[in-house]
Amino acid sequence: MTVKPTALLAKAWDGVKMREGDWLRTPFLQEIYGTQLALLPGMEEALALGWLREQVESGAYDEILWVGSEARRTLRMLGLPENLDWYLRQLRRVLAESTVGQAIAPFVEPLLKTLLVGTEDLGKQAGAAVNVLERGKQAVADPRQVLAYLVATPETMAAMRYVWGSAQMVGVTVAGVLAAGSMPDDAFAPLPIGALAEAAGFVLAENARCLDAPKPLVVDGPRRQVRVFLPGFDKRQVKLTGFAQELAIEAGEQRRNIPLPPQFGSVGGAKFQDGYLLVSFR
Repeated sequence: MTVKPTALLAKAWDGVKMREGDWLRTPFLQEIYGTQLALLPGMEEALALGWLREQVESGAYDEILWVGSEARRTLRMLGLPENLDWYLRQLRRVLAESTVGQAIAPFVEPLLKTLLVGTEDLGKQAGAAVNVLERGKQAVADPRQVLAYLVATPETMAAMRYVWGSAQMVGVTVAGVLAAGSMPDDAFAPLPIGALAEAAGFVLAENARCLDAPKPLVVDGPRRQVRVFLPGFDKRQVKLTGFAQELAIEAGEQRRNIPLPPQFGSVGGAKFQDGYLLVSFR
């Protein structure tokens, strides 16, 4: 099955227009049609992820095998729920704490009552959107729901090791490698390697062993330690920044903000060991 982004965009826009009448007293989007809209950067990934969510929730499939067109775009797609959730949380916090947010707060409710049919439904819709992001984060981080497989040739092995490490930064578990050509059995150890020509059978077999794959992230409260699996990277390619109850890790082209338990203090040290970045806290 081939998914056309323009068709998904038109369908999503029609859904927005249908809901507009439920939200606004005076709808104003009805004269803009989905078939007029052009795709903007990032839209294709968001639309594809939304389509996948719909297919999963439909219950029509036991397994869905998504073939991404390019590794970076696929990783951006899988990282959308966590990244959007982070931006929304930061925006709410900044607005609540800023003088601008405090100044306009008394006027928000009267304005919404003037423009909207009902503010209660809007609150429910906002809550539902946040819930979708939370479920998306949980799904990507759960190897029983989402697994990734690398596709490599002998010539792209080094590049795919880089992608393997980058995938950990969006929280997705990489369970194996599909090889188009001959390569050493330990080229991506401890990941198993299967033939690309037999992809379906290999993927189904490895899905059953999903919990054996290396975990992208482990937050160890008793040890006050964060372990991030970063194959393909070394300490020169990784940057750490500590914030209030949050650790920002930058590796390659990916950045991840990791919430920390309240008992974690400042960063005490960091080192690489067996493919893992180990960060200790005071």
